[in-house]
Amino acid sequence: MNVGERMGPEGQEYILYVHGKGAFHLKDVGKYGGTQARGEFCVRINNSQLWYYNNEGEMIIDCGVEGQLAAQFSGGVYPVICTAGEIGGSLLSNISAPKYGYDFVVATTQESINVTMKDFLNRQAFTPTEMYYVYNEKDQAIEISKADLLKLTNGTDPLRVPAFNGTGTKSQDLRNLDDALFAYAFKATVGIPEDMPLLSIPDLVTLRPGSQQVEYKMICKEFQIVERGYTPSGKLTYTNVKQDDNDPWMFTSYVDLIKMFATENLPPDVKKKYDELVARFGPNAFSIEQLIMDFNNAIGATSPKFDNKLPENSPVPSLLDRMFLKKYITAMREKMLPVLNYSVAANTNVPPASLIMTDMRFGVSPFLEPWTDIADIPRLNTLNYLCGIDNKKVPAPVAFDWNWVEMADEINFDGVISINRNNFITFLNNTLSPRLTDLDIITTVWMTHSGTNLYVKWYHSKGTKSGQTFKTVPAGSPDAEGFTKLLTYELDNLCYTDTEDSLGFGSMNGNFDYHTNVNISCKNNLIRVTTHSWSWLRFEMRTPGISWGEIKGNIADYTSVVDYELFVKPDGSMGAKRIVKPLVDKSSKLDISGWDKFIAGSIMDAASTASDTIKTAVESSITDFSNDIERAFNGYQHFVFPGGRTFSFKDVAFSKYQDLVSHIKYVDPVKTEKYSTNRRLATVATTEGDAMPAVKQQTVKI
Repeated sequence: MNVGERMGPEGQEYILYVHGKGAFHLKDVGKYGGTQARGEFCVRINNSQLWYYNNEGEMIIDCGVEGQLAAQFSGGVYPVICTAGEIGGSLLSNISAPKYGYDFVVATTQESINVTMKDFLNRQAFTPTEMYYVYNEKDQAIEISKADLLKLTNGTDPLRVPAFNGTGTKSQDLRNLDDALFAYAFKATVGIPEDMPLLSIPDLVTLRPGSQQVEYKMICKEFQIVERGYTPSGKLTYTNVKQDDNDPWMFTSYVDLIKMFATENLPPDVKKKYDELVARFGPNAFSIEQLIMDFNNAIGATSPKFDNKLPENSPVPSLLDRMFLKKYITAMREKMLPVLNYSVAANTNVPPASLIMTDMRFGVSPFLEPWTDIADIPRLNTLNYLCGIDNKKVPAPVAFDWNWVEMADEINFDGVISINRNNFITFLNNTLSPRLTDLDIITTVWMTHSGTNLYVKWYHSKGTKSGQTFKTVPAGSPDAEGFTKLLTYELDNLCYTDTEDSLGFGSMNGNFDYHTNVNISCKNNLIRVTTHSWSWLRFEMRTPGISWGEIKGNIADYTSVVDYELFVKPDGSMGAKRIVKPLVDKSSKLDISGWDKFIAGSIMDAASTASDTIKTAVESSITDFSNDIERAFNGYQHFVFPGGRTFSFKDVAFSKYQDLVSHIKYVDPVKTEKYSTNRRLATVATTEGDAMPAVKQQTVKI
């Protein structure tokens, strides 16, 4: 089979299995189940469920080798050419770029939103909403409480009165309603009708990237409407209709995400009530519960339509339009009250986030197929929470240059969260800078004379400087090992002194300096702390006719490289495992050759003592610094991702542009625990014994 040649019949799908490093074989998916492939072929990797469709003779797969491999296909062996692929998805996150400027972004897929929302609406118990209206003296329908209405109707509940078409005898209940000038009423409960299969419910949320809109369908577990009316001949009628549980009434609206939280033109008291209602900056900001509330409350600003197809003579569409959509929904919007009494229960039983959101906008991103840049997989479109901190206004939504979620991610994750590199670097700086005091050493050289005698002493002490901070390094290229520098710190404690004897014949001078340089860099899920600390000693002595000489060198010179492997707990709190490498010692010995041995001997005794003590001090300071950093990463000041109330977190890594990224999965909004069931509506074929290695993404041409 030549490169680029079709590997199978059009419309057929095959599974590619990887056994060990670079060994492939392909099997017909038809033997194991699966969906129909598109284009010339489809490849799926069993372990990570990575799907790529291609019409150009290329497929993206996971493999660990670059070069020519062998693929077993339909009983034959064919060459497979593998070339190294590029990273993709959220690992291309670059939200610190000027055209974005978001402090952090939470992106969840359309599929995950719908599956989680349906599950929540299906299992959560909601309080019914009952609304009653009567006519006033101006024949206007006005709201009335149930208690007040029952006083007017002598206890008759309109929702319990059966329908009446105007023929026959009017019941006393109908007379009571007529006397009370009852207009209409409805009872509705948020949720999904009992025993209704979730698969029969259409997507409640459809993301529309082009218009930055969301198509939202509101569904109720129960819905009943009643109305008192009259026939053209003046006979009293009464309508009492309930939705069919197998065909619940649904209302579709197109929510403009850009205008969704526009409150600039609202009166102050209404705006305050709105902010209290939405409460979107609390621990529930990203929850499905909050999203339902946001969309429900946004319906009033749209022109929702009734979805169901009913008989032409059905009164339901007209009744719902008049009493529910125009009367009730509009009133709730104007008063900034929750639709159908829907509310979100506050739950702060999570670690406080390290970044506190103070502003937010919604945006929608399409999923673009890597090989065509065509957006035709709607389930992988993402709803993006564009977040700001420190009271900064969030910029308008801008198209991202990457997919937030790749096909390889969708079976295991619901989305991602990405922290702007600048914000995480600020967190690192604030957290780690106080530990710099560990590295502060004051070196001192002391010299004096008594008559013609000269004296010298070198010693050190622990520094007491406070307020030392790292400097942020502008985004740059990675080093030879792939690490990109984030922060740097330099400290120079210098000491020089000199003296001469009383006759001016003998003199000496010297230096005893201490330097330290710390660089913090990152790669993948590693933070590397490189510390170089050294002490330089120099001594020069002049004694005319007797001796002259100079000694100098780095009597203590250590380099420490410590990697901290980041991990994230399900609640979003991050920790690190320290990986220590051997300390590199490049300390030098002082050279006294050529000196008068009698004089040099006393000098070297003092210098040797200074060397031993400063080496011990430098080693200890580096060790203390490393220990303190590990404690900082894992102690009470550790980093906590926003959204711990809503998501469980899995894995953490730095993107190509040093944004901090973690995969997220909705926790059960009813039980507030991680889902244990497979919430995807499709399964992936598996075979016994087909183990998949952890590998890098590659491009394969066949």
